[in-house]
Amino acid sequence: MSVSTKDVFALRKAGELDQAFAMAKHLLDENPNDEWNQRAAAWCLIDLIKKSAQHNTPDQTSQYLNTLNSIGLPNDEILLKSVAAVKTLGSAAAPIVEQATVASKAKDHEKALSLYLEALRLCPDDHGIKQKIGWEQYHVASIKLKEEKLETQAVKKLLNSYLNLQLERPSLLHSSMLRIAVSIAKEDNFNLVAFLRIWGIENLQEQDFQPYHQDATGKISPSLAEKLLLKVFKQAIQQGDANFISQTLPVLEKAITTSDDPIWLTYYKAKALLLLGYADDAFKFVAAIAGKKMSEYWIWELLGDIKQQLQDDSAMDFYGKALALKPDELYVAKLRLKLAHWFLFKSNLSAAKCELEQIKRTAENLGHNISPEALQLMQQQWFQETNASKTNVAFYSDAAGRAEAVLYRDHPTFIGVVAESFAIKDKPNKKKYRIIFKMSSSGNPYETSVSEQKLKALNLGTGDVIAIKGEMPQDGGKFMVFTIARASVTADPSLVKNFEEICSVSDAGLGFTSSNIFIDANTVKHHNIQKGNQVSGVAIKSYDKRKDKWGWKALKINSVTPS
Repeated sequence: MSVSTKDVFALRKAGELDQAFAMAKHLLDENPNDEWNQRAAAWCLIDLIKKSAQHNTPDQTSQYLNTLNSIGLPNDEILLKSVAAVKTLGSAAAPIVEQATVASKAKDHEKALSLYLEALRLCPDDHGIKQKIGWEQYHVASIKLKEEKLETQAVKKLLNSYLNLQLERPSLLHSSMLRIAVSIAKEDNFNLVAFLRIWGIENLQEQDFQPYHQDATGKISPSLAEKLLLKVFKQAIQQGDANFISQTLPVLEKAITTSDDPIWLTYYKAKALLLLGYADDAFKFVAAIAGKKMSEYWIWELLGDIKQQLQDDSAMDFYGKALALKPDELYVAKLRLKLAHWFLFKSNLSAAKCELEQIKRTAENLGHNISPEALQLMQQQWFQETNASKTNVAFYSDAAGRAEAVLYRDHPTFIGVVAESFAIKDKPNKKKYRIIFKMSSSGNPYETSVSEQKLKALNLGTGDVIAIKGEMPQDGGKFMVFTIARASVTADPSLVKNFEEICSVSDAGLGFTSSNIFIDANTVKHHNIQKGNQVSGVAIKSYDKRKDKWGWKALKINSVTPS
């Protein structure tokens, strides 16, 4: 009767280990190079070694271990790890390892770590013990991270000790220890760049780039790779470590493609390109994403930094645009200092002093120290002798327009019309205005919107013809308006037209002219439009979502004449 490895595994599962191993040994004798025969014999021996160790029969344990060492093993990660683990049971450290295992299961990880280290002194080449030490180091470090008072030095010591074990990499344990390192990277005395050089950026696994989805809340957290790269690039840029940045930049670029929200990764890519001397590339890269964050001051500051490295005078306009957005003073001392330097370069001492005095006021209000660089300027003779400008707000406003013109000069200009206003959902006191425009003379209209505040600043309102620059997002969302200005041309007749037509009114109070121009109920009521009235006014193109087509809507009523 012929037998197979399936029969061996069936007997092993049934607990008939001696019979299973005898069958496996027979198969192995017949064909010692067959990987499944090797697996069958090895798994039986692993179980037998565990059993004899539990029964405290060291001679039998040693005999089984010798047999296990004598057979060839396939390249099977799980099997090889199990073999490494049971080899410890036949060593002089076996009793200590057993105590450590019990302590670990009881979640006494510090005791388990101490015992495993003692076992390693007896068996310094035992890979299985080293692996257990690595996991205990991870558990102990994780506990210390949750303590009210973080013992950074203790965690650093655990990380260094782990690296000295020189365990296999990449692996789950290796990534887990990296997570610990990332968690303490905000501490001033931990050099994540140096740690990563030893850890090896090439050991990041594909799963390390995947965002973490919390099933219970539906919240998505950044991946391990993203958290790492944000912190390590910040450190490397501060250190000016061009070599590290150059080597690690491809990994940052990969993380950008896998992140759900890569804006800060792109920020550090731009900073990295700037440090490496690729200022032109950095400007193009940031300009490509600026539309998504055009209301964020830091994107304009970064563009100013790039222009400054290019020795381009428009740098001060970008800094001015950043301040025109009225960012929180808590974050802009460095920005104001950069602008102060530009004002000094342009011999505008009053404006420079204005910026420095604002830095001083903010520091005093917040109880912060003034930077040595700013203090040095304040101690110079010109500062004492100069009367500061009352404000630089006018400069910020003018600079904003110039900065936008530089950034968006290569974008095409589209002519459109300001339509009616509407309240923002959940924000009834804030309004936006619909904008109707065309990207080509023969194409369909497009609809977008801009804030009431933006139009008021430009003295624009309903019915005005405008010139806009912007772009369609890649995800197919609404057109993003970058710049807007009053146009010097007349409106496209395919977007807006005058009308004078007989009107009908439905029972619901909705008006429709003879050419099907829609007049909303509020307008009908406000102008007391009755069925059969002659109505004149201005109509604008309007998209009907229910009918999924473009039509016309009354934008302004000039007169209503009874029939």
